[in-house]
Amino acid sequence: MKIYLRNFILIIALFISINTSFAKDIKIIQVSGVEFSGNNNSIEQLNKLIKSVNNDSKVDFVVFTGDNIKQSNSELLKAFLKSVNKLKVPYYIEIGDKDCFKAGGLSKEEYIKIVNKNSKLHLKSFNYTTKKENIVFIFLDGAKEFMPSANGYFKNDTIAWLDKKLNKIEKNKKQKVIIFQHFPIIELNKTSILNTYNTDSYKKILSEHKNVLAIFSGHFKTSVETQKDGILHYITSDASGANAVYREIYIIEDKKNNYEIYSIEVPYNK
Repeated sequence: MKIYLRNFILIIALFISINTSFAKDIKIIQVSGVEFSGNNNSIEQLNKLIKSVNNDSKVDFVVFTGDNIKQSNSELLKAFLKSVNKLKVPYYIEIGDKDCFKAGGLSKEEYIKIVNKNSKLHLKSFNYTTKKENIVFIFLDGAKEFMPSANGYFKNDTIAWLDKKLNKIEKNKKQKVIIFQHFPIIELNKTSILNTYNTDSYKKILSEHKNVLAIFSGHFKTSVETQKDGILHYITSDASGANAVYREIYIIEDKKNNYEIYSIEVPYNK
């Protein structure tokens, strides 16, 4: 019953938005945990996702929030990019724990080189931004390249970079921030090995800025929607397997620079 109520609220909100001339709407597709393996089933499933997104003329861009490939391998990454290049809208990439391993896989530097050569992206690191309307989208890297494990870690230089960006954005009172990352900063449970390591410095930075609307992540292989300290946290289930989903995100800005965010996971592998 809860999911139907949420869908109904979403439909009403979108109807109001469409019929309000001053509304500035953004629609994003978040995809997490594709875990592309290169076999026929994996190719077919990714093609279904791409076809589903391409059939939606309202989508502004797509974000892949990590675990894009099953294992850290250059040929898998090239094949993954070859498929997602079929998207009719821009896409952005973040990495997860399965994407980069310095030993026995791709380093972050090698991963970026392949992405830049085989897509329209031009990345220098996996900490970067893009902007649409009055929203600045921040992509944040929490992957541990040298010590592969199931949990993530946002390094000090990443947190310092985030602080600097939020400070700069905050000077424009109209601009707000949405963050995309693979690793959540809320816990699955107290003992889960998937929990992100030492998030205190990250949370401290967030508490010092009031311009972050929401954080979208993946990694937990389950769906979570919650609010903490005024920030919405969405964790998106995997886009692989029999129950594969992606997340539709609607961001609605009104005339007074107020925002509403609506979100729903959409199954596509049927």
